[in-house]
Amino acid sequence: MGPMRGGRVDESSYEVKKRQPQKPSGIRGGHNHFYVTKKTSISATMKRVEEMLHNKENEVTPFKPMNPISPTVNFKRSSSKGRERGAGTLIYIHGLGASLNRAMVLALEVQKSFGDAISLNITTSTVNVTDDLFPLSDEYEMGIRNRPLSAIQIHICRVQV
Repeated sequence: MGPMRGGRVDESSYEVKKRQPQKPSGIRGGHNHFYVTKKTSISATMKRVEEMLHNKENEVTPFKPMNPISPTVNFKRSSSKGRERGAGTLIYIHGLGASLNRAMVLALEVQKSFGDAISLNITTSTVNVTDDLFPLSDEYEMGIRNRPLSAIQIHICRVQV
């Protein structure tokens, strides 16, 4: 492909264009998914999350997990009439790479605001992202580079007290 140093691309020989990361396949882009980036306004997103949590139509109740050993808490909708399956049951906050801290700050601000009235379920993972490599000279070929990034998904649910 071109000059490599210790498994890394020599960026003086290539222009690196980072592709937009793909959203998880099971997500339809619902109104209850918030994707935090380094440009996301925490205060504006916080207001939107608070509005959704104050809305009585979005309330759900947690139920015990099928596997008692698993620490994961599952949630079910309190009423399901006329709504898309899963819409409005939870609020999801997604963060990727450098925006992990911002996603956690947002979740902690929501928790500080609501206290015990909400429950959090936090999942971390690793996501592979792709970069396009464009050579700066004709002696090298175009290429792609795959690299792992840390990801976080935070489920926020307002519980009935």
